[in-house]
Amino acid sequence: MGPSYYIQLLIAGISNGAMYAVIAVGWALIFSILKFSNFAHGGTMVCAAYAGMFLSKALGLNLWQTLVLAALCGGLINIVVELISFHRLRRKSKNMTLFFVSSITMGMLLQNIIALKFSGTYYAYPSFFTQRFQKIGNLSFDMANLVMLGVSAAAILALIIVLKYTRLGISIRALSMDARTTSLMGVNVNRVVLATFFVAGALAGIAGVFVGIRTSLTPQIGSLYTVKGFMVCVIGGLGSMNGALFAALILGIVETACGVIMGTSLAPVGTFIFMLVFLFLRPQGLAGNFATEKA
Repeated sequence: MGPSYYIQLLIAGISNGAMYAVIAVGWALIFSILKFSNFAHGGTMVCAAYAGMFLSKALGLNLWQTLVLAALCGGLINIVVELISFHRLRRKSKNMTLFFVSSITMGMLLQNIIALKFSGTYYAYPSFFTQRFQKIGNLSFDMANLVMLGVSAAAILALIIVLKYTRLGISIRALSMDARTTSLMGVNVNRVVLATFFVAGALAGIAGVFVGIRTSLTPQIGSLYTVKGFMVCVIGGLGSMNGALFAALILGIVETACGVIMGTSLAPVGTFIFMLVFLFLRPQGLAGNFATEKA
């Protein structure tokens, strides 16, 4: 196996990592403002993935239109999740156990709604690429991986710009530090929370489209990517978006390497072993004390 083979594996791993980064950054956003892990995130992703698939087929949409509509669906679904599962808890209780139980329950509800309706049939997105695999010299590229890498990078860059240079972004960052002080400064905390949930849901919708393009859609992908998103956030340092980005890329490359070395069926085992070893050596995650304080 020549260098071209390993270059292709590296690109595939980075593309996987980019998709995990989109999921994990949305997860980290919610954790940063509410200080709990939203385990309903995977349920939002699977609902948005199915919505994007049916809309693309019914309306004959191209990839970019499908991504926009799936992101919109994901954002709206996440707003409903916040209003049903967390809004009253935020006002009435500070018990993190209740948030944890509520998020898991909502995630299971969303996934089971999809399972009741669609579990008997495997669905796939339409082919958005006239030629899925392109060859350049000795290298063969999966266009889905390259587009996924580009879209993920663009989405994360747009989020960084919003967080750094817009009024909403400043409000989100302030809320992540101190909710009470932020409200005393005249910021409508409820609106900021809803906007944050919308952004996180939109990112989950984008990730759901790419999961659907690369594999068949099943209701169980919600649980699978909930676990992977949580793994990325733990390795990166809970609440740290920078840590989540680096951890996602590392996890994507490790998972691809494990698939080659151990086979695709055993690749998750290798990924979990990597996570356990990493956390044994660095339990605070990549982000260090910052994440430890917030967790």
